[in-house]
Amino acid sequence: MLIFMRTRSLALTLIIQISLQLLAASGLEAQSFFKTISTVEDEVCWNALELPDGGYLLLLQRGSSYSYDDPARFQHRDIILKIDQTGNLIDSIEFPDPDTSLMYLQQLIRYEDKIIITGILLSPEVYGRKEALRIIQMDYALNILSDTIFANPMYYLDPAIPRINHNGNLVFVCTYTDKTTEEKTNSLVEISPTGTVIKQVYQSLLLPTHSVIDLPAMSGYHVCDISRIVAFDYDFNFISQLYEHQTPNDSTLVNQVGHKCISDSSYVLTGQLSEILPPNAGFFYDCGFAVFDMNGNWESQHRFGSPYRDDYPQSFDFLITNEIYFSVFNPADVNGSGDNRIGLFCISLNGTEIWSHWYGGYGFIRPGAVVANIDSTCTLIANFWDIHAKPYPEYDIVIMKLNRDGTITPTQISSEKKVNIYVYPDPGKDYLNVKGVSTRCELSLFDNAGRLVFSKTLESNNATINVCELLPGFYTYCIDSKNKTIAYGKWVKTK
Repeated sequence: MLIFMRTRSLALTLIIQISLQLLAASGLEAQSFFKTISTVEDEVCWNALELPDGGYLLLLQRGSSYSYDDPARFQHRDIILKIDQTGNLIDSIEFPDPDTSLMYLQQLIRYEDKIIITGILLSPEVYGRKEALRIIQMDYALNILSDTIFANPMYYLDPAIPRINHNGNLVFVCTYTDKTTEEKTNSLVEISPTGTVIKQVYQSLLLPTHSVIDLPAMSGYHVCDISRIVAFDYDFNFISQLYEHQTPNDSTLVNQVGHKCISDSSYVLTGQLSEILPPNAGFFYDCGFAVFDMNGNWESQHRFGSPYRDDYPQSFDFLITNEIYFSVFNPADVNGSGDNRIGLFCISLNGTEIWSHWYGGYGFIRPGAVVANIDSTCTLIANFWDIHAKPYPEYDIVIMKLNRDGTITPTQISSEKKVNIYVYPDPGKDYLNVKGVSTRCELSLFDNAGRLVFSKTLESNNATINVCELLPGFYTYCIDSKNKTIAYGKWVKTK
């Protein structure tokens, strides 16, 4: 549930703060880890959440699913993985597509003792057209409690991402397109997790189409997109338009990514900011977030990112507002190598950067989700494609449970270390040899600050790896097999 009534919001905040203090005082912060999920197929993670026991659910798609014109696009499967506190797989469940439609599950919501999963169904006949919203309820043991489809056969249906409201129902804006006339109508919808429509109104001229934000302090909703915010009461009666886009030359949000409530009367919107820099410096996108109150007042705005490069915000999460975690995608360098990196920023609500780290630099990597953990750390899930070894898209999933400063301390070593593994030469320069491992092992290199800087699947028991792009220095290597670390040590790269 994203928001509670006022007394419950304050109680929840106090519980979280006390829990974090106790965890810090007792040294119970869960250990960081680095894990990969890899098969011969594509795996891409879209969403994740932390379970009460400290484990995680990961929502992913496996198979060809990344473009509408892919001839194999109907072959992907939506899968939920359940992993424990150290990243080991516990259980999984696969969701087949209903009938001939193509399903894309999009989000996981934890509500009370259940998980709510939502996604869309695409038309098999008409390119890119959405036809329905699918809602699935599941318990923590991955047992399906209900499965329903919200649709109207006369219309294409394009729903925004649903959110849980104060009644435990889903609220969202939906665009209906008449299949015969192509006439569009926007609608504000409240629906139960079992598919019962609670209320629905049609307000084409008044409804933004991105987010519905439940604000119990005003007994109503803010419905917003990047250009405006409109207020409705809980009966879906229009109250007023609260905000319109600032002038085009202002440095402001130009692309909305997501939102999350701070309290029952205020919330954060995240997205991209554009700025024309001084003469000859160019035009770049940064990441940013803005804070709004229940009257639609733009209280503050903050920007972050890397200088003189485009940054693309992907996801964000927080439990307390002095530790808001933002994941960022940073495209390939101007040299066109195709290698890129992802960033993770920990920022307070007033815009102060607590820390930031960049990961990757070899291959193509994009954030999948970031999760704020109850122990005041975060977990970053990323999607990695080794473009140097595989010219076609073949993504694997990388899971990084980070320390409070964003680093990884790779100390979880399996007691089953029974093989002789050699990493040489040490010191080395442009190439690293790994001998004695089984195929499909994972090699990870961490720099002296504990940051993951390199990851690669070893395809043979005597592998030679190009590390010429790494900076000279001291590194820690870890070699994982079947989710267990079988070797680790130090390695030095020379100039």
